[in-house]
Amino acid sequence: MAVLNTDERALLARLDAGERPGNTPRSTRPIPTLYWKRGGARREVGDVAGAASDFLAASRWLARLYGDDVSCGGGAPGWLSVQALGSAGECMLLARRYESAIPIFRDAISQLESYLARCGGAEVERTLQSLGWLHASLSECLREGGDPTAAVAEAERALTVGESAGWLVTLGLALQRIGRHSEAIVAFERASSLDPSLQTPSGHIDVSRRAIADDQTGNEDSGMSNMEGQGVRAMLDQAEAREEEGDLAGAESLLDSVVAAAPELGLGWYRRGMLRLFELEDYGGALQDFTRAGKVGVEEHGIPLGQLHMVMGESLFGLDRYEEAATHLREAARSEEDPVLQAELYYRLAECADELGDQDELYSAIRAFLDRSDAFLESGGDESQVTWAREQLAESSQ
Repeated sequence: MAVLNTDERALLARLDAGERPGNTPRSTRPIPTLYWKRGGARREVGDVAGAASDFLAASRWLARLYGDDVSCGGGAPGWLSVQALGSAGECMLLARRYESAIPIFRDAISQLESYLARCGGAEVERTLQSLGWLHASLSECLREGGDPTAAVAEAERALTVGESAGWLVTLGLALQRIGRHSEAIVAFERASSLDPSLQTPSGHIDVSRRAIADDQTGNEDSGMSNMEGQGVRAMLDQAEAREEEGDLAGAESLLDSVVAAAPELGLGWYRRGMLRLFELEDYGGALQDFTRAGKVGVEEHGIPLGQLHMVMGESLFGLDRYEEAATHLREAARSEEDPVLQAELYYRLAECADELGDQDELYSAIRAFLDRSDAFLESGGDESQVTWAREQLAESSQ
């Protein structure tokens, strides 16, 4: 991991605060490298949003300082700027901020195409590989961001550079999203032949084969577009079994296949959201899944809207978005009849109000929680939560 020294950290702190650096080359030329170093360090510790911000800053400073530079090679500013943009986009992709990543990847592709036109010869092979990687990453963002047709086109552009098992899987997943299952199978099988160690394609192949079988048999119950077909149900069952066994990565991979094969099945999005929220603590990913589940519908699967509001509130609370969390938690509390769940909702509402400094909401939620505290404790609830609520209420009366 690249480590910044004290002076470098101080300079970045001043820049973060909006201070202008000097205009001399000595004071400005190190800046892109410093942002790059800090971005790499942030990425290594899991702060992908902070890393993305730093890589974008590095790219902007490279453009500012070397905008007229037309040199070629690994250390050329034009090449470094594209690499910084690509790293920023990858961090956004990891953070599941697909809409933010899409324009970053497109900018990187545009810059790299200009670089390729200028720096042919020995640069071609390396540049084309990077271009393919950018198209494949953009395809993933478009697929997850709701434009699978454009995702197919980007994956195909990546593969014009050369065959890669990973890029073929990316193409297959995009093809699945738009129901082109026969072509998806071809892509997955080719990926497996290029890299037999890959485990992912076999599961996706099974999903597409079952989808084709359901279409051929005309199974009306399979949900028109395979939403409740045998293949998808089998994947849901397998995911549940994997989760019970503690194989959370395997469960998530299977649920990835479910939402890829049946994007209009609210249950798939909901189940993956629950896994991400309660097992993986991936609050951003969970929120996106629950939002999509709400759009396509979950009530037909026996999931009340109040339950969906509750888990969306929990996801937002995990993201420190307390005001939005409280809005969903209130909706959940209005429709919930179980006193234990009511108690849990009001306790979380009290926590949101405490974070927001809303005293009226805090004490109202605490009173509602304490009114249900007997049922809460009988169900195995944490007594320390009741103690905290009572202490807060006692302070309000002083």
